[in-house]
Amino acid sequence: MKRAYLALAALICVAGCKSEPTVPVVPQKSIVQQVEDAGISPGDLSHADAAGLQLWLGKHSDVGKSIAAQCKAAMKTDSTWQHSEEGRICLGDKYAGYIN
Repeated sequence: MKRAYLALAALICVAGCKSEPTVPVVPQKSIVQQVEDAGISPGDLSHADAAGLQLWLGKHSDVGKSIAAQCKAAMKTDSTWQHSEEGRICLGDKYAGYIN
């Protein structure tokens, strides 16, 4: 009789288990891609300095706010990064006040 109860309990436990639904992982767009998607042309971006990007991000606050967390995580102090497209965008975002 105990075996029947144990078997029934085991069956209920197994039947009650279900896997969690898998949430699809959506890759986050790069900082540069988000800015280009917002309307800055790649040619303008390659020639823009951090001050110019600060002005552009001031006019596109939604973009500035959306990339702030990514920029904060990506911030580097080396001059190579600071002169890259991502670096200039993030510095412009910082100067515009979106990154604390």
